[in-house]
Amino acid sequence: MNSPSTEPEQKNRRLFLYLLLVLFILTIYHRLPDYDFVNYDDPVYVTDNQVVQQGITARGFNLAFTTAHASNWHPLTWLSHMFDCQLFGINPGMHHLTSLLIHMANSLLLMLAFYKMTNALWKSFLLALLFAVHPMHVESVAWISERKDVLSALFWMLTLISYVRYAKKPECLRYAFVLLFFILGLLSKPMVVTLPFVLLLLDFWPLERFECLQFNLQKNKTFPHRSVKSLILEKIPLLSLAIITSWITISAQEIAIGALKTYPIYLRFGNMIVSYVKYMFKIIFPLNLAVFYPYPEAIPAWKILAGGIFLSSITFVIVKAATNKPYLLMGWFFFLGTLIPVIGLVQVGLQSMADRYSYIPSIGLFIIIVWGLEQLLTQNEYARKIVYLLSGLAITCLMSTTYFQTLHWKNSSTLFKHAAEVTDNNWLACNNWGVTLDDSFFDKKIYLYNKAIKLKPDYSEPYHNRGLLFMSYGKIDAAIANFNKGLELSPKDAKVYNSLGIAMARKGNIEKALQYFQKAIEYKPGYAQAYKNHGTLLARLGNFQKAILFFRKALDFDPNNFSIQEHLYNAMEDSKRQQESLGK
Repeated sequence: MNSPSTEPEQKNRRLFLYLLLVLFILTIYHRLPDYDFVNYDDPVYVTDNQVVQQGITARGFNLAFTTAHASNWHPLTWLSHMFDCQLFGINPGMHHLTSLLIHMANSLLLMLAFYKMTNALWKSFLLALLFAVHPMHVESVAWISERKDVLSALFWMLTLISYVRYAKKPECLRYAFVLLFFILGLLSKPMVVTLPFVLLLLDFWPLERFECLQFNLQKNKTFPHRSVKSLILEKIPLLSLAIITSWITISAQEIAIGALKTYPIYLRFGNMIVSYVKYMFKIIFPLNLAVFYPYPEAIPAWKILAGGIFLSSITFVIVKAATNKPYLLMGWFFFLGTLIPVIGLVQVGLQSMADRYSYIPSIGLFIIIVWGLEQLLTQNEYARKIVYLLSGLAITCLMSTTYFQTLHWKNSSTLFKHAAEVTDNNWLACNNWGVTLDDSFFDKKIYLYNKAIKLKPDYSEPYHNRGLLFMSYGKIDAAIANFNKGLELSPKDAKVYNSLGIAMARKGNIEKALQYFQKAIEYKPGYAQAYKNHGTLLARLGNFQKAILFFRKALDFDPNNFSIQEHLYNAMEDSKRQQESLGK
């Protein structure tokens, strides 16, 4: 322990490094508050979500805990979006700023947690710095829909710090704080279920709580040894909560999983092996990062075999070296274990991997890198200078890459244009890039939608978007043909039924249009636009009383929509005049 005379100096050094960490983060992310929402998931979470936009309400609070929206159950994340809307409305800059501040807190807490565990100030700082500025983490920070990543990581870090306090002096109250922050993490994102496993790894190193350890690297024996059995037993409450959360999550994702059972188990297993290797290389060499990586139609057997041999070889070497270098085993299994929920054996979503999934798992590889550098620094003075120089260059390159990666998140157009350029066969990027272009770029939009359809013929979105483009140019029959094709692929897509209703109304087929609007409402009960469109047609038919009911229902879901308010007012005035003309 530091002597009393050096304690103030140590605190000042820590404070300086905390400030330096904040400065580095602000340097690379300072433009983030100027960026917009994107057209991928942000509409579901914020821009088209009327419940969220109303801020913190009793109804919103209830829905956050009782429904599984967006194929996930993460009530605390929903509440955080509601809280942002309560304070800032639909101001994307402030929503971005909230995520950035949480990421900043995560970086500081990570440094504090490992400093408390290892008493290694500079290594803890370097670990937190890699976490703070790594390009793979831009997606979690810059994508408003990924608030669940940074928010769950916040409670992850707080759980670690609480666990360190508990490990020093096991008491019920201290354990209660571990449980509390773990529960808050689970309520933010189910990926936190791996945390009990990570705490057991921390017991191995750096806390060294296992009685049976053959190494003793702690300079200060502040963490009492315990038997393996007792260390496992103290994790039982955490594991129980993790199991319950996993069950809730699987139930919430049932529809999404069911839609993707076309991916056979051998392809999912192969993608898992290859993805582990890709995550490793992208963490070490973060190039060609994209918001979406398409799932492969097939994976060559040699890639799966080579990946399996590569991962097995690393695991073998690390296990052999664990006695003298325990941080290797801890970091490696941290990386492997925390990726398990999202590695794709249970496939949810259409991506083969995602940068955001590395937000917590990358810490494991960073631990190996940072504590591994110490071995190189024990060499001669010349070798140390080389290591310092290369480390500085690496951090500079990471920060530069991260800064330029953030620029792609300026808006949907820059984001998906970049994704289409740096990945192959990216049908989703082509479709979403097309959506961002103005309708005056007809040829470019058609080209992108056609390319998306060619790359993935069973993807309904480009058919719908192509139909909307045709409809904007007055090509109603071509639009209807595309909408019908979209419905073949996605029979319960409310927005396609709504678009079909609009197309039929323009053709003068009011009866058919009303049927399609009703279908849209059936598949999406909170669809304000479909209620409005239905009411508009009823008003056109002179059925003002019924139209008023539909407009009021639309306002229930979108109370601040001026267009709906105007339609309701006009319908009420028309109804009044109609009754007066009938002598009522």
